[in-house]
Amino acid sequence: MKICGDDIVERIKSPSGKFDALRMKRDCGATTGFATHVNIVDGDAQPSYRSSGAAWDGEVITFCDIATPDVRWSSDTDVTISYPAELDGCAIKRAPRQKGIAVSYQPVTQ
Repeated sequence: MKICGDDIVERIKSPSGKFDALRMKRDCGATTGFATHVNIVDGDAQPSYRSSGAAWDGEVITFCDIATPDVRWSSDTDVTISYPAELDGCAIKRAPRQKGIAVSYQPVTQ
């Protein structure tokens, strides 16, 4: 049963286009808030969706609110995700590596 919906908000390509970082918005219905997450997928690929409707494949970080993380690739094997420091407490999932890519997280004080 599909209870969530994940929409791609932005696709950020790695320098060669081999990988994409997807900034996505998750909506799981009226009784829950929105969430923002970043997934790493192969270039131009769509994320894999579970039966719930959520795209968990390649997910490296999820925020418990609407956020606009800044995703920057320094190479095809290194990506940095910056986000407002006040969201650090609700960053509910972090993966240091995904698909052989080193993922760095940078809370930024506004």
